[in-house]
Amino acid sequence: MKKFMEYFGLFLMILAVIFNPLTIEYFFSPDQKFDFIWKYFVIQFFDLIIFSIGLIICTNERLRKKIFTNWKKYLSIIIYIIILIIIFELILQVYVFLLFP
Repeated sequence: MKKFMEYFGLFLMILAVIFNPLTIEYFFSPDQKFDFIWKYFVIQFFDLIIFSIGLIICTNERLRKKIFTNWKKYLSIIIYIIILIIIFELILQVYVFLLFP
């Protein structure tokens, strides 16, 4: 299990490096530019979080054991955060749509 967690941590760090704001705007924006500057900050913030989690998982043995024993609790927290982010993004889209018709 130790090797799996190390590989998972490395995977998260590589994922954070690959999916930076420049690659995301190149592949997912029709004109290769984001409409709003705050999208850069949101993507960079999540990149930093993913990279930090990967680094912590790779280096901290005690934290690896804690995550492995309580994985259901941590998975539910991650799902809850993702749902909140989606709701926040939808609210911002509606707000921008109503503000700038």
